[in-house]
Amino acid sequence: KNTKSDTAKIRVYLQLGNACDVNDNLKYADPAIKLIDECLAKTSDSLQRGNLLSQREALCGIKIFYYSTKEGNSSPKVIQCLKEQLNISEKYQDPQAIVAANLKVGNFYFETGEMSKRLEYLERGYDQMKNMNFKRGMSRFIMQLSFFYADLGDTIQALEYYEKATILEK
Repeated sequence: KNTKSDTAKIRVYLQLGNACDVNDNLKYADPAIKLIDECLAKTSDSLQRGNLLSQREALCGIKIFYYSTKEGNSSPKVIQCLKEQLNISEKYQDPQAIVAANLKVGNFYFETGEMSKRLEYLERGYDQMKNMNFKRGMSRFIMQLSFFYADLGDTIQALEYYEKATILEK
């Protein structure tokens, strides 16, 4: 209540969300995310935007923990939070946030056994990084595609992606 600056309020909300009982997670995460969204709309500084997106991702993690604990890992509210974070990351064109969000959505689908949707988000993320010419992001998606095909037992396809990532990293 006594905190004056938005950035300090966000840090306090984040700490409270991490320290509180799981039943109170939404009590701190929701207002903090709302405040972050307001701050994102006002800022033009890319460093500040990156910090805000990173804090938003952490707060979404608190919400996801709540929904996973209360409703299970495959709760529709979990994927809703993940996709919301992806949409915000895309809106502000932050490549690192886009990479993290796409990978988390893909991992959700991996955990729920929806492999075609996982592949969709890995390929989608790769295309976005290619369009943004963000090579580190491209490499991460190529490696994840390699792991994807290795998990399916398609060693040849996995090795092709691995070689592609190695060339990109060089």
